Amino acid sequence: MSICVVEDGELNSLIRRLLQQGPVMGPKERKQQPGFYYFDWLSSPDELVWDYVSTTLPPKKAFFPPREPFLEFSRTDLANIRSMTDEDPLVLVGVHPCDLAAIEQLDIAYSDNIADGRYLANRARASVIIDVDCWPDEYCLCTSVGTEQARGPSDLFLTPIPRGYLVEVRTPRGKEVLADTAQLAVTQQDEVDTAHFRREKERRITAKLNTTVEQFANILAEAGLTEVWQKVADRCYSCGSLWTTENENTPASRSVATDDTRVTWRCLFSPRLRMGRCHCALAATQRRHTHTDIFGTPDILVHHSPYTP
Repeated sequence: MSICVVEDGELNSLIRRLLQQGPVMGPKERKQQPGFYYFDWLSSPDELVWDYVSTTLPPKKAFFPPREPFLEFSRTDLANIRSMTDEDPLVLVGVHPCDLAAIEQLDIAYSDNIADGRYLANRARASVIIDVDCWPDEYCLCTSVGTEQARGPSDLFLTPIPRGYLVEVRTPRGKEVLADTAQLAVTQQDEVDTAHFRREKERRITAKLNTTVEQFANILAEAGLTEVWQKVADRCYSCGSLWTTENENTPASRSVATDDTRVTWRCLFSPRLRMGRCHCALAATQRRHTHTDIFGTPDILVHHSPYTP
């Protein structure tokens, strides 16, 4: 692994070149909800937000999208069914350490036992993953689950410093992508600034789990479905959208045409099922309910003193 410093302008130029080569997904701000961010396909480097805290849709969307074409066929030739797959390489940028850790867990979950071919095919398309370190908010539990410095499958890991970003080049592919970008030598001050950022980040993480990660699943299992989770389960599994398919050529009336229109069937996954960062989902739930409501015990989650600069 090598390290270098890349200035802000050079980083924007790198994203622009990547966009010219193929699809790039990164965090964007919701136009109708300023201050809220989500991962989506970028059309310009100006859309990319580096300094967000969390997103409503995680980078899992690149590999397990909420809406994805599965197959195409003609009503007059049902024997000719074409599977729809996209093999074009994609780039994932602006991923936080917690999301990198989540991607590693998803790789295990979707490849273990009965593998999910769609996920693995999309996962193989990721030619580059560029990670960026971040500031936490009062709900982040990174130090309790060991994800505050996760590197996982990243090719380039960026840490914000006054001169721009200290870049860890972690793979040969990362080195190749960075080849046309102006790279500055790392100075002693850059190393000091990087170490300060990481110490300050950990200091700002004030939410803590009052248990170990290994014990967490057992606690949830013993508590059973508390009222909060029961309501979530009833809402998720009763809405039906998890298994819904739709014909994109069918009018809103849902009537079926009788001509030879080619039909694309898509599988629609509920946007509420934003799995991938369990501790972040936990933090979101924590905003609205007491610890006893969520876990059946008031002692699993505690907050240390609020962060003070």
